[in-house]
Amino acid sequence: MFVDDLRPNEATRPEYVELTVRQVEQQHVKYILWSPRLVSLDVPHRYGQDHLDPFRVFLSSHYRRVHVFSDRDEIWERR
Repeated sequence: MFVDDLRPNEATRPEYVELTVRQVEQQHVKYILWSPRLVSLDVPHRYGQDHLDPFRVFLSSHYRRVHVFSDRDEIWERR
């Protein structure tokens, strides 16, 4: 995969988010590790450079949360 993490700042450009969604969809990735302590899934980040909404929508519509670790990291499994 092209992108190994997504951040709510200018380092994660909109085209990287789009590419990530396409690649995850094409590869039928079974599990995704999400770190809400870094990036909330439900609420866009308070910084104006947050381009993650397309990924948030994709994750919540194609995956389901199956495990939450003690550090709040989450495992999402493809539906």
